[in-house]
Amino acid sequence: MRANDQYHWGVMGWAIAMGLLMAPAGMAQESREFGARRATESPGERIPEVVPQQRHCEEEPSGFGLPGFQPGTSKPQVERMIGTPAAVQRGYWGNSTALVYYLIPNQVSLGFLFDDKSNILQQTEASFHHGLDVSLVLSTLNSMLGCQLNEAIEVGFYRVWEGDISEYRFQLAAMEGVIFWESDTHVYIGVWQQGFQ
Repeated sequence: MRANDQYHWGVMGWAIAMGLLMAPAGMAQESREFGARRATESPGERIPEVVPQQRHCEEEPSGFGLPGFQPGTSKPQVERMIGTPAAVQRGYWGNSTALVYYLIPNQVSLGFLFDDKSNILQQTEASFHHGLDVSLVLSTLNSMLGCQLNEAIEVGFYRVWEGDISEYRFQLAAMEGVIFWESDTHVYIGVWQQGFQ
C-alpha cells in the first residue's frame, strides 16, 4: 500500500448541536411564514420574498458557514480565522504539524497538516455528521478545493453521502482527495497537495 493511500493521520472526533446550524434555515422559513401572514393582513403592502442563498465560494473563507481552507493556505491565515486549535500534534508525515479543531462537538471537526518549514497547509480534512445540512457540507468541500468543485466530485460526494459507495477518490490539477464513511455517523473528506508525504 502506498503511503498516501493510508488515510493520513486519521481525523479527529467530531463537533456543535445541530440546532445551531439549522437556525438560519429555520429563521428564513419563519420569516417567509410571517411575511405570508402579513401579506394577507395588509394586502396593499408588498412583503419582500426571502430567497435561499445560492452556493457561493471564496478562495479564503469569509467567516460565514463552516470554513474550508484549501492546500496552499498559510498557517497564520487559518489561525486568524478560527483561532486556537483544540490540539496541536505531530502530523502523520514526519515533516508536518497537525492542528485539530472541534468546531461543533460530535458534528464537525477540522484538521490541517502544515509543512514544518514553510507553515503552508499541505492537507485539509473535515469530518461531518450525516445529520448536517448537505448544502453546508458541499459548500465547505468547495472551499477546501479552492472553489473547484466540479460535477464529477459532487456526484461522487453524493454517492458516498447517500451510502451508494463507501469511498470516492478524486484528483484535480494540483490536489488529490478522498471522501469516505469514517464511522456509522460521520463522513470524512480529505484534500491534499499532490506529492505531499
